[in-house]
Amino acid sequence: MSAPRIDAHHHLWDPATRAYPWMAGEGIAPIRRRYDLDALRDNAARLGVEHTVLVQTVSDEDETREFLRTAQASDGLIAGVVGWG
Repeated sequence: MSAPRIDAHHHLWDPATRAYPWMAGEGIAPIRRRYDLDALRDNAARLGVEHTVLVQTVSDEDETREFLRTAQASDGLIAGVVGWG
């Protein structure tokens, strides 16, 4: 039996709904788009990742609460949240 594959560091973001100061500049332009739970699920399935830990993208308690709700809705994919607050 093999051990589950766990990725200890993922981020989710949506520049249309929240400001991300670290996304400024042309060098980051390729990832300046929505990356949500569906995208995370797709990538995790493609890579054989069974669980992940979601890590804050901004220092914001609202984002942390949102991430906790997202984890709850992830059917076990998101096993933990590193948030702010």
